[in-house]
Amino acid sequence: MAKKTNEATPQNEEQLNKQTADNTENPTVLNNQEGSEDKIKEETETNQETQEVLSNEENSAEQSLEERIKAVEAREEETAEFSIKLLEKSAKLFAKQEELEAREKAVEEKELALKGAKPAEKTVGLEFEFEEEKYKFVDSAPQLISINRKGYSQKEIADDADLALQLIGGKSSLIIKI
Repeated sequence: MAKKTNEATPQNEEQLNKQTADNTENPTVLNNQEGSEDKIKEETETNQETQEVLSNEENSAEQSLEERIKAVEAREEETAEFSIKLLEKSAKLFAKQEELEAREKAVEEKELALKGAKPAEKTVGLEFEFEEEKYKFVDSAPQLISINRKGYSQKEIADDADLALQLIGGKSSLIIKI
């Protein structure tokens, strides 16, 4: 089945001339044509205004897009500056960490050296007699002892009765009775 379509077929010259002649003779058709011209002008003006509004909207959209791009670029720049600062701080912290590790290693080496060092040889305190009693310097007593701001050896103190009397009579912890 064939379908019928309502398609407009172009008018030929004869039909156009006849229509124009009819329009000039008929005043209502002329009024309609003038009214349609006014409508066309109004529509054209409305279309122009719409295009201006659309153009303004496009300009504002472009401006807002440019502003957003600038804001994103500013954020990226701030982020880059912040990351540079973070890298600098981390470099400083890394340097401090290395310094602390070096110090810690030095302390450990000193501790090992102290543990490995042989203790000083214990000296046996000198034994001596004072007023027919036996006394002895303790093993931890220093070899030089300061009495009246002058240094004396254990032997000098044992030989000098006055110095021995000062230490024994003063109940010094450097001398013990045997």
